Amino acid sequence: MADIQKAFLQINIDKEDRNFTRFYWSNNPEDDNEEIYRMTRFLFGVCSSHFLLAATIKYHLKRHIEQFPMTCELLEISLNVDDLITGREDIEFAFKTSQEAFTLAA
Repeated sequence: MADIQKAFLQINIDKEDRNFTRFYWSNNPEDDNEEIYRMTRFLFGVCSSHFLLAATIKYHLKRHIEQFPMTCELLEISLNVDDLITGREDIEFAFKTSQEAFTLAA
């Protein structure tokens, strides 16, 4: 079992797309001193969040398929959003797979 730590927050939003994630912030709701901020990291909870995370993961798995073919294929079929549940009967193979998965995540 594994989890991609802070998966959504690890995805940067391109500068030209940050205007679509603007929000107002005020420390005092009775004040008119609102500030406008833009998100720089991907939002969790938006309708497209899970789709975009899955697409990002698949993109990176395809980039490394030649280097780690078995691990990439295993991750692609075993990941559910940012959670991995899988198993191996061979301890050495499981350890190698976990090392390659860590390398992919770096």
